[in-house]
Amino acid sequence: MVRTNLNGDLDEIEAMQLLPDGKILAAGTSSLPSTGADFALVRYNTNGSVDSTFGINGSVTTDIDSAKIDVATSIALEPDGKIVLAGRSFGGSVYQQAIVRYTANGMADTSFGRYGIVHNQVEYENLVDAVQIQSNGKIVIAGSLQNSSGISFALLARYQSENNTGIPIVALGYIYISAYPNPTVSGLFTLSAYGFKEAASIIITDVLGKSVWIGTHDFGVSAKISINISKYPVGTYNIDVVTAFGKGKTIQVIKE
Repeated sequence: MVRTNLNGDLDEIEAMQLLPDGKILAAGTSSLPSTGADFALVRYNTNGSVDSTFGINGSVTTDIDSAKIDVATSIALEPDGKIVLAGRSFGGSVYQQAIVRYTANGMADTSFGRYGIVHNQVEYENLVDAVQIQSNGKIVIAGSLQNSSGISFALLARYQSENNTGIPIVALGYIYISAYPNPTVSGLFTLSAYGFKEAASIIITDVLGKSVWIGTHDFGVSAKISINISKYPVGTYNIDVVTAFGKGKTIQVIKE
Protein backbone atom coordinates (compact mmCIF):
# COMPACT_ATOMS: atom_id res chain seq x y z
CA MET A 1 0.00 0.00 0.00
CA VAL A 2 1.17 3.53 -0.83
CA ARG A 3 -0.12 6.81 0.58
CA THR A 4 0.68 10.15 -1.04
CA ASN A 5 -0.15 13.63 0.24
CA LEU A 6 0.06 16.33 -2.44
CA ASN A 7 0.02 19.14 0.15
CA GLY A 8 -3.75 19.17 -0.14
CA ASP A 9 -6.52 19.02 2.43
CA LEU A 10 -8.10 16.15 0.50
CA ASP A 11 -6.57 14.02 -2.27
CA GLU A 12 -8.64 11.47 -4.18
CA ILE A 13 -7.75 8.98 -6.95
CA GLU A 14 -10.35 8.54 -9.69
CA ALA A 15 -8.36 6.71 -12.40
CA MET A 16 -5.13 4.74 -12.86
CA GLN A 17 -3.03 3.78 -15.89
CA LEU A 18 -0.22 1.23 -16.15
CA LEU A 19 2.60 2.51 -18.38
CA PRO A 20 4.58 0.32 -20.80
CA ASP A 21 7.66 0.51 -18.56
CA GLY A 22 5.71 -0.70 -15.53
CA LYS A 23 5.34 2.69 -13.87
CA ILE A 24 1.88 3.75 -12.70
CA LEU A 25 -0.10 6.93 -13.27
CA ALA A 26 -2.80 7.93 -10.77
CA ALA A 27 -5.19 10.79 -11.52
CA GLY A 28 -7.90 12.52 -9.55
CA THR A 29 -8.14 15.69 -7.49
CA SER A 30 -6.16 17.54 -4.85
CA SER A 31 -7.79 20.26 -2.80
CA LEU A 32 -7.08 23.02 -0.31
CA PRO A 33 -9.78 25.00 1.52
CA SER A 34 -8.31 28.26 0.21
CA THR A 35 -8.10 27.37 -3.49
CA GLY A 36 -10.53 24.52 -4.13
CA ALA A 37 -9.86 21.25 -5.93
CA ASP A 38 -7.56 20.86 -8.95
CA PHE A 39 -6.76 18.12 -11.45
CA ALA A 40 -3.98 15.98 -9.94
CA LEU A 41 -1.62 13.48 -11.56
CA VAL A 42 1.09 11.38 -9.85
CA ARG A 43 3.53 8.87 -11.32
CA TYR A 44 4.88 5.97 -9.27
CA ASN A 45 7.89 3.78 -9.85
CA THR A 46 7.51 0.01 -10.15
CA ASN A 47 8.36 -0.35 -6.44
CA GLY A 48 5.59 2.05 -5.37
CA SER A 49 7.76 5.07 -4.64
CA VAL A 50 6.86 8.45 -6.15
CA ASP A 51 8.80 9.05 -9.38
CA SER A 52 10.55 12.35 -8.63
CA THR A 53 11.51 12.79 -12.32
CA PHE A 54 7.85 13.35 -13.23
CA GLY A 55 6.20 16.78 -13.03
CA ILE A 56 7.37 18.58 -9.91
CA ASN A 57 8.81 16.02 -7.50
CA GLY A 58 6.56 13.32 -8.92
CA SER A 59 3.22 15.07 -9.36
CA VAL A 60 1.44 17.86 -11.18
CA THR A 61 -1.79 19.75 -10.38
CA THR A 62 -3.80 21.89 -12.78
CA ASP A 63 -6.42 24.54 -12.07
CA ILE A 64 -9.03 24.71 -14.85
CA ASP A 65 -9.78 28.39 -15.45
CA SER A 66 -9.81 29.27 -11.71
CA ALA A 67 -12.69 26.87 -11.11
CA LYS A 68 -13.64 25.85 -7.58
CA ILE A 69 -13.78 22.09 -8.20
CA ASP A 70 -11.74 20.26 -10.86
CA VAL A 71 -11.81 16.46 -10.90
CA ALA A 72 -9.91 14.25 -13.36
CA THR A 73 -11.93 11.07 -13.84
CA SER A 74 -10.08 9.26 -16.65
CA ILE A 75 -6.67 8.85 -18.30
CA ALA A 76 -5.60 8.04 -21.85
CA LEU A 77 -2.13 7.74 -23.40
CA GLU A 78 -1.21 9.01 -26.84
CA PRO A 79 1.25 7.00 -28.98
CA ASP A 80 4.03 9.56 -28.38
CA GLY A 81 3.68 9.17 -24.61
CA LYS A 82 1.63 12.30 -23.96
CA ILE A 83 -0.95 11.96 -21.20
CA VAL A 84 -4.57 13.09 -21.54
CA LEU A 85 -6.74 13.62 -18.48
CA ALA A 86 -10.46 14.21 -18.82
CA GLY A 87 -13.01 15.11 -16.20
CA ARG A 88 -15.22 17.89 -14.95
CA SER A 89 -14.75 21.47 -13.81
CA PHE A 90 -17.16 23.39 -11.59
CA GLY A 91 -16.80 27.16 -11.68
CA GLY A 92 -19.68 28.01 -9.37
CA SER A 93 -22.82 27.25 -11.37
CA VAL A 94 -22.51 24.06 -13.45
CA TYR A 95 -19.95 21.42 -14.36
CA GLN A 96 -18.12 21.71 -17.68
CA GLN A 97 -16.12 19.21 -19.69
CA ALA A 98 -12.41 19.56 -19.00
CA ILE A 99 -9.39 18.05 -20.76
CA VAL A 100 -5.72 18.57 -19.95
CA ARG A 101 -2.81 17.17 -21.93
CA TYR A 102 0.66 16.70 -20.47
CA THR A 103 3.98 15.75 -21.97
CA ALA A 104 5.38 12.33 -21.04
CA ASN A 105 7.42 13.92 -18.25
CA GLY A 106 4.44 15.64 -16.62
CA MET A 107 4.60 19.17 -17.99
CA ALA A 108 1.58 20.99 -19.47
CA ASP A 109 1.50 20.48 -23.25
CA THR A 110 1.11 24.08 -24.41
CA SER A 111 0.49 22.98 -28.01
CA PHE A 112 -2.96 21.77 -26.91
CA GLY A 113 -5.83 24.19 -26.27
CA ARG A 114 -4.83 27.08 -24.04
CA TYR A 115 -1.71 26.24 -22.06
CA GLY A 116 -2.60 22.56 -22.29
CA ILE A 117 -6.21 22.99 -21.18
CA VAL A 118 -9.57 22.74 -22.95
CA HIS A 119 -12.90 23.23 -21.17
CA ASN A 120 -16.32 23.33 -22.73
CA GLN A 121 -19.99 23.36 -21.79
CA VAL A 122 -22.74 21.73 -23.84
CA GLU A 123 -26.32 22.32 -22.71
CA TYR A 124 -26.24 22.72 -18.91
CA GLU A 125 -24.47 20.15 -16.69
CA ASN A 126 -21.57 18.09 -18.13
CA LEU A 127 -20.09 15.04 -16.39
CA VAL A 128 -17.20 13.24 -18.11
CA ASP A 129 -16.51 9.62 -17.14
CA ALA A 130 -14.17 8.26 -19.84
CA VAL A 131 -11.61 9.31 -22.46
CA GLN A 132 -10.06 7.41 -25.38
CA ILE A 133 -7.58 8.26 -28.14
CA GLN A 134 -8.65 7.26 -31.65
CA SER A 135 -6.22 5.82 -34.20
CA ASN A 136 -6.23 9.22 -35.99
CA GLY A 137 -5.17 10.97 -32.78
CA LYS A 138 -8.50 12.61 -32.01
CA ILE A 139 -9.70 12.60 -28.39
CA VAL A 140 -13.13 11.15 -27.55
CA ILE A 141 -14.84 11.71 -24.20
CA ALA A 142 -18.01 10.09 -22.88
CA GLY A 143 -20.30 10.76 -19.97
CA SER A 144 -23.64 12.47 -19.38
CA LEU A 145 -25.16 15.91 -19.62
CA GLN A 146 -28.27 17.54 -18.28
CA ASN A 147 -30.23 20.38 -19.82
CA SER A 148 -31.79 23.29 -17.95
CA SER A 149 -35.05 21.32 -17.62
CA GLY A 150 -33.30 18.55 -15.71
CA ILE A 151 -33.46 16.00 -18.53
CA SER A 152 -30.34 13.83 -18.83
CA PHE A 153 -28.67 12.69 -22.04
CA ALA A 154 -25.68 10.61 -23.00
CA LEU A 155 -22.62 12.71 -23.79
CA LEU A 156 -20.16 11.85 -26.54
CA ALA A 157 -17.76 14.50 -27.83
CA ARG A 158 -14.65 14.46 -29.99
CA TYR A 159 -11.76 16.93 -29.88
CA GLN A 160 -8.96 17.65 -32.28
CA SER A 161 -5.46 16.72 -31.12
CA GLU A 162 -3.25 18.66 -33.54
CA ASN A 163 -1.29 21.75 -32.49
CA ASN A 164 -3.40 24.86 -31.92
CA THR A 165 -6.70 23.07 -32.57
CA GLY A 166 -7.57 22.13 -29.02
CA ILE A 167 -10.74 24.24 -28.88
CA PRO A 168 -13.64 21.86 -29.57
CA ILE A 169 -16.74 22.05 -31.65
CA VAL A 170 -19.59 23.05 -29.34
CA ALA A 171 -23.26 22.27 -29.70
CA LEU A 172 -26.17 24.72 -29.74
CA GLY A 173 -29.25 22.55 -30.12
CA TYR A 174 -28.58 20.90 -33.48
CA ILE A 175 -26.02 23.57 -34.44
CA TYR A 176 -22.33 22.78 -34.14
CA ILE A 177 -19.96 25.73 -33.90
CA SER A 178 -16.18 25.89 -34.04
CA ALA A 179 -13.43 28.50 -34.41
CA TYR A 180 -10.04 27.65 -35.91
CA PRO A 181 -7.10 28.02 -35.81
CA ASN A 182 -7.40 28.55 -32.11
CA PRO A 183 -5.24 30.12 -30.73
CA THR A 184 -4.67 32.43 -33.70
CA VAL A 185 -1.36 34.23 -34.06
CA SER A 186 -2.30 36.48 -37.00
CA GLY A 187 -5.76 37.38 -35.69
CA LEU A 188 -7.42 35.66 -38.65
CA PHE A 189 -9.69 32.71 -37.96
CA THR A 190 -12.66 30.87 -39.41
CA LEU A 191 -15.98 30.52 -37.63
CA SER A 192 -18.04 27.61 -38.88
CA ALA A 193 -21.49 26.30 -38.01
CA TYR A 194 -23.23 23.17 -39.23
CA GLY A 195 -26.70 21.79 -38.69
CA PHE A 196 -28.92 24.77 -39.55
CA LYS A 197 -29.73 26.90 -42.55
CA GLU A 198 -30.42 30.38 -41.29
CA ALA A 199 -28.77 33.67 -40.47
CA ALA A 200 -27.22 34.40 -37.10
CA SER A 201 -25.79 37.46 -35.43
CA ILE A 202 -22.15 37.32 -34.33
CA ILE A 203 -20.70 39.54 -31.61
CA ILE A 204 -17.08 39.32 -30.49
CA THR A 205 -16.10 40.98 -27.20
CA ASP A 206 -12.86 41.30 -25.26
CA VAL A 207 -12.40 40.32 -21.61
CA LEU A 208 -13.76 43.70 -20.52
CA GLY A 209 -16.97 43.16 -22.49
CA LYS A 210 -16.14 45.70 -25.19
CA SER A 211 -17.38 44.76 -28.66
CA VAL A 212 -14.59 44.43 -31.22
CA TRP A 213 -16.51 42.79 -34.09
CA ILE A 214 -20.23 42.74 -34.88
CA GLY A 215 -21.89 41.20 -37.90
CA THR A 216 -24.37 38.70 -39.30
CA HIS A 217 -23.86 35.66 -41.45
CA ASP A 218 -26.25 33.38 -43.31
CA PHE A 219 -24.93 29.93 -42.50
CA GLY A 220 -27.54 28.49 -44.86
CA VAL A 221 -25.61 30.01 -47.76
CA SER A 222 -22.13 29.27 -46.42
CA ALA A 223 -21.22 27.23 -43.35
CA LYS A 224 -18.08 29.31 -42.75
CA ILE A 225 -17.12 32.93 -42.29
CA SER A 226 -13.60 34.40 -42.05
CA ILE A 227 -13.07 36.94 -39.25
CA ASN A 228 -10.15 39.30 -38.69
CA ILE A 229 -9.29 40.66 -35.23
CA SER A 230 -5.63 41.32 -36.05
CA LYS A 231 -5.78 44.99 -35.01
CA TYR A 232 -6.72 44.08 -31.45
CA PRO A 233 -4.27 43.07 -28.69
CA VAL A 234 -3.44 39.52 -27.65
CA GLY A 235 -5.91 37.93 -25.26
CA THR A 236 -9.09 35.91 -25.02
CA TYR A 237 -12.18 36.98 -26.96
CA ASN A 238 -15.75 35.75 -26.53
CA ILE A 239 -17.77 34.94 -29.65
CA ASP A 240 -21.54 35.14 -29.17
CA VAL A 241 -23.54 33.43 -31.91
CA VAL A 242 -27.30 33.99 -31.72
CA THR A 243 -29.80 32.39 -34.08
CA ALA A 244 -32.97 33.94 -35.41
CA PHE A 245 -34.89 31.98 -32.75
CA GLY A 246 -32.98 33.72 -29.99
CA LYS A 247 -30.83 30.74 -29.00
CA GLY A 248 -27.25 31.71 -28.23
CA LYS A 249 -23.91 30.13 -27.53
CA THR A 250 -20.60 31.65 -26.48
CA ILE A 251 -17.26 30.15 -27.46
CA GLN A 252 -13.79 31.62 -27.09
CA VAL A 253 -10.93 32.38 -29.44
CA ILE A 254 -7.44 33.20 -28.22
CA LYS A 255 -5.21 35.71 -30.03
CA GLU A 256 -1.52 35.22 -29.29
